[in-house]
Amino acid sequence: MESFLFITSANLASNPRLYKEITSALIAGYNVTLIQFKLGNWSDENTEIIKGKLLVDFPQSIDFITLKATAENKLDYLLWGSLEKLCRKTYRLFKKSTLITALASSRRSVQLYRKMRELKHIPNLIIAHNLAALYPAFQFSKKHQIPFTFDVEDYHPGEDISFDRSNERLRRERLMRDLIPEATAVTHASPLIESTTLELTGKISKSTVVLNGFNEYEFESPFENRQNLPRFIWFSQKIGRGRGLEELFEAFKQVADFSEAACEIYLIGELETGFNQEVLQPFVETIANSSIDIKCLEPMAQAVLHRMLREFDIGLALEFNTTDLNRQLCITNKILAYAQSGIYILATDTPAQKSFIKEFNDLGCLTGQNISDLKNTILKIIEEIESIRANRSERFRIGSQFSWDNESVKIIALWKEILDGTK
Repeated sequence: MESFLFITSANLASNPRLYKEITSALIAGYNVTLIQFKLGNWSDENTEIIKGKLLVDFPQSIDFITLKATAENKLDYLLWGSLEKLCRKTYRLFKKSTLITALASSRRSVQLYRKMRELKHIPNLIIAHNLAALYPAFQFSKKHQIPFTFDVEDYHPGEDISFDRSNERLRRERLMRDLIPEATAVTHASPLIESTTLELTGKISKSTVVLNGFNEYEFESPFENRQNLPRFIWFSQKIGRGRGLEELFEAFKQVADFSEAACEIYLIGELETGFNQEVLQPFVETIANSSIDIKCLEPMAQAVLHRMLREFDIGLALEFNTTDLNRQLCITNKILAYAQSGIYILATDTPAQKSFIKEFNDLGCLTGQNISDLKNTILKIIEEIESIRANRSERFRIGSQFSWDNESVKIIALWKEILDGTK
């Protein structure tokens, strides 16, 4: 049976899309080797849990190689850190070097390649996730004359960059522009990420959009909730600043002036202390005498959250053009989870969300990215809540097309096409 080598600069827990792809490959009967990193954060423990499950379900078909991005080996950690810093400082002198560009962008890029060179078995296909995996995938593919694919889950030059911002954006553009056209195939997590990538790179041999949907079994059939107040839901890993909640609260302060606008707001995630004290609690005090109630729930497992979504009416997808370009281009996990659960989507009109809601207009509505538009849209939704609830089963039916069960069919067909072409 053919074998796949998955490589990532992250790990299974911090990259759910990678986990879904690996599972799909194993179910399809391929042997899998994964090279990933121990990151020294919450993801390490969860990765071990996922790893254990995969080893139980596919004991003969998967191998794991884990590199360390931590300072456990201090000499090794200092060496790679020093090389990375040196390459960043001298980048403008050696920017024509792909190796220097890759190492300046992320030391893990070269760490991955060094480990790949130690492999005793050459895979039939390399599948690279995250930008730092692009260079080693290209180099290993070129050396051994085997195909590689690259997954553009995010538009990396348009992400919020925290270090050496201007140079790093140029490095990311250079790596994508020069190396992505060398890939046998490229997958993208949204149509706008695909089109923006193509604008940068030019023609790609094979390009396809694979949405980041979820497994169908995680969602339960909807039921009509005619007893409770309209329920709004928002979730993220953290409840904090810069996620659209400040604008949402300002809009709901104005909604609170309307006595008929009774509703409930649920926020799910880890509540940041500063945000709670400086933003959330003042908002709670402002609406204390209104018909609006707000509740915060602790983070929960993905499957539990997805089953719980059926208890809500409106899912809030609050992205803004003032954030980084990538957030304007991506179709978030929130939107897909809301769609698959059948709840009505209230989305701000970023380019990707606008395109999605316009194409599937039965799934929800758009609002402008200002307080007044958001307030008016909320009031209209509350007024029309009965008809929104009545159409939930239809939304659930439409949303099922975005499931990973359907999206994975595209990627399995792509892998088969690539492998058939090498025979």
